[in-house]
Amino acid sequence: MRQRYTGPRPVCSTSDCDNDCQIVGRTKSGNPIFRKICSVCHLKKMADSHNMSVNEFSNSWHPYRKFKLTHCENIDGRLGFECTTTITLPNTQLEVDHIDGDYRNNAPDNLQTLCVACHRHKGMTNKDHLSPGRKSLAQKI
Repeated sequence: MRQRYTGPRPVCSTSDCDNDCQIVGRTKSGNPIFRKICSVCHLKKMADSHNMSVNEFSNSWHPYRKFKLTHCENIDGRLGFECTTTITLPNTQLEVDHIDGDYRNNAPDNLQTLCVACHRHKGMTNKDHLSPGRKSLAQKI
């Protein structure tokens, strides 16, 4: 098994950043190859080059997170009550829900953005955890 690198890491070359540089590969002898900037600055640079926010860029290649909105769609009462959650941190407070409960069905019309509370309520009410494939998915984790 390869030894974990414990030597000194170079610091990010971006001004005002003190993070360690990211390892992006290894030489044939096993020594690490470092990127000149840290992973945070790299992600920001990639997002800027695509004229996107870091969050938009991070989710842009994901099969369903790219459809995540900036508000809980249950504000219209689709779950039997209107959501009153104030969203201040969209990355942590909002999740993409599969309406039919099938995590493999990533069709845009099967996806909705819900806050954590509404998503938990919908999952428990509809017993989404019992949908096909969930048991085998849980066993893999």
